[in-house]
Amino acid sequence: HYGAIADIEKLPPALGDILIIADHKPNNKLYSLSTSGHTSVYAKLCVAPNKLTLDPHKQNLYFTFDGGLGKVNVITRLVDYLTDVASDSYGHVDGPIASARFSSVPMALKFITNTLILVADHLNNVLRIMDLHSGNVSTVCTSVAFYNQPSTGNVAQCTLLGPKAIE
Repeated sequence: HYGAIADIEKLPPALGDILIIADHKPNNKLYSLSTSGHTSVYAKLCVAPNKLTLDPHKQNLYFTFDGGLGKVNVITRLVDYLTDVASDSYGHVDGPIASARFSSVPMALKFITNTLILVADHLNNVLRIMDLHSGNVSTVCTSVAFYNQPSTGNVAQCTLLGPKAIE
């Protein structure tokens, strides 16, 4: 019954020891899969989820969607869209989280501290930092080189072509 599975995140035993499955278009849902094999809807979304990551405090499951980011509280399962969910809200705009714009496919996200999320903004060819403490998004790596041009070595001007993963 799944559409296109975009990602899977394992919740720790204290949170039920389940897998959360991001079911992309057309279903726009997060499913839970228990160790006994039982599947149920974890959260219904108004957007198609791409990538998932659990925050370091294990309170919220963050997800990317076409054009932005959101989170689901793992206890209440309440969904909060951190950025605009309008289909025309794509772009490359830094600033307050609520008004920040991402490409139509932010491909990966990873907590690098308790309050900083690194986002691979795929079609903008950049890396972005979402600072949950200050409430701002900023670009930390801007693509200025093309396939055959060397990078300057400056982290603010690095060679990226559609980053898809963060390890």
